[in-house]
Amino acid sequence: MGNYELFLLVGPSGVGKDSVLRGVIKSLGEIKTFPSFTTRLPRMREKNGREYFFVTEKEFHKLIDREELLEWEEVHPGLLYGTPRKVENLLKKSNLIKSIDILGAKTLKKIFKDKSVIVFIKPPNERELKNRIKKRGGLSDQQIKERFSRIDFEIKNAKISDYQVINDKLKECVREVKNIILKEILKQKTS
Repeated sequence: MGNYELFLLVGPSGVGKDSVLRGVIKSLGEIKTFPSFTTRLPRMREKNGREYFFVTEKEFHKLIDREELLEWEEVHPGLLYGTPRKVENLLKKSNLIKSIDILGAKTLKKIFKDKSVIVFIKPPNERELKNRIKKRGGLSDQQIKERFSRIDFEIKNAKISDYQVINDKLKECVREVKNIILKEILKQKTS
């Protein structure tokens, strides 16, 4: 498969996984991301086929039936997310990074074993995280409540990660994650 790794950014909704991912990709030329599938609507600045393939629930279930997904989860009620099987081929050519839910990361860790690294992005505190979720916009009161109810679950499952980084100041968090990636790439090259 080559000496390439899959870096998975996990953490509760609103913690800044996608902002960290964009910062890492911008500063590291040797890592790429890939779109996964979701039934949620695109957020501002997201493009179909770049961050995600935005599909209907019916289309998503066809992907499952055709076994085109390595893993999939209903992360929030009615919102499905899945990793395309083509990641296996992409990983033969490049280091990859993706933000993903904790259960999806757990499944991918079982598949890729020592070729995958899970980095848990932690909030500075729960109050700050809840403020970020509220400020995100585009979420109904019910969706905000659902994200709040999942915070404990995500944090309790942080122990499955290989690293934990606090996202208090975005630039520092990006630098820390970038250093983890460089350390892991170097370790992989020398093993």
